[in-house]
Amino acid sequence: MYDHYPKANYSNQAFYGCLIVGGFIWISDIIWVASTGAENTKAQKAYRQSHLGAYYDPNIQATGLLTL
Repeated sequence: MYDHYPKANYSNQAFYGCLIVGGFIWISDIIWVASTGAENTKAQKAYRQSHLGAYYDPNIQATGLLTL
C-alpha cells in the first residue's frame, strides 16, 4: 500500500489540476461567446437601423421596404 501511495497522490493532484484548467477554459469560452454574441447583436441592430426602413407611397397607396 505504501508503495502505491505516491503515485495515487500524484494522479489525484493531476486530476484536480486538469479539472481546474478545463473549468477555466470552459468558463472563458462561455464569456467569449456571450461577449461576441452581444457585439454581433449590437452591430446587427445598428445595421438594420441605418440600412432599412419602411415607407408609404400615397400616389399608388402602397408600402414598401426602403434600402439604402
